[in-house]
Amino acid sequence: MCPSGPLDVRLGIMIVEFLGLPGSGKTTLATELGRQLSTDGADVVMRGEVLADERSVAVRHLRRARYVAALAIRTPRLFLRALRLIRKDGQQNLRAVLKVCWNIWCVLGWYGWLSRHRRQAVVIVDQGLAQAVLSIRLSAVDTTADWRGFLREYGRIDAVVITECDPSLLKARLEARKGQVSRLSEISHQDRHWQVARRSFAEGCVEAEALFPTIRVRNETAEDTERLVAEVADWLEALAERRSGA
Repeated sequence: MCPSGPLDVRLGIMIVEFLGLPGSGKTTLATELGRQLSTDGADVVMRGEVLADERSVAVRHLRRARYVAALAIRTPRLFLRALRLIRKDGQQNLRAVLKVCWNIWCVLGWYGWLSRHRRQAVVIVDQGLAQAVLSIRLSAVDTTADWRGFLREYGRIDAVVITECDPSLLKARLEARKGQVSRLSEISHQDRHWQVARRSFAEGCVEAEALFPTIRVRNETAEDTERLVAEVADWLEALAERRSGA
């Protein structure tokens, strides 16, 4: 795949985000893509590993707190702007406010750390900035905040992989998850909340495609995963060639 050398050598830091509804296979595809790029010689950083997704709740949040603290200290304007946008859209309760604030602050803080401490790497992010904005909208009371402007100004994103899947299959995957609860897990895929989710996802896709290089993939079977990983890897290679030749 990489006749001209690994992606990270040619591009320095390259942040690849995944965007999709819960159950669309973001983490599975991201994990397999990371393995493929590592095999091809790239220095790969996986968001889930750095932010301790598989560790206990206490360890996970302690690990993330360092990035949130650094964000608040180093770039308080960015920290506060995200908070103001969340407040403008409104959330259903205080718990939802805290959850979505924490999610987006963790991503912003970690991205800031990456820009200071890593010179080159392919960073695979299954839950990144674009996904954090989607999560905010899923539980928002209103959707008038200018998140597109926020992403345009602060989005440190080099590529977005949009994962799509049939709604009934999304529902089945969420129900099959062990120990992972989604706000969409226990309702019908024809429920109003699912309709809101699909509209929010569509809006997020439009934003991503307007602001960043994107590729859409439809991930519905195990056979799809292997094919899609190769497809995304080839797309990133073509993107690297265009950027290195610019």
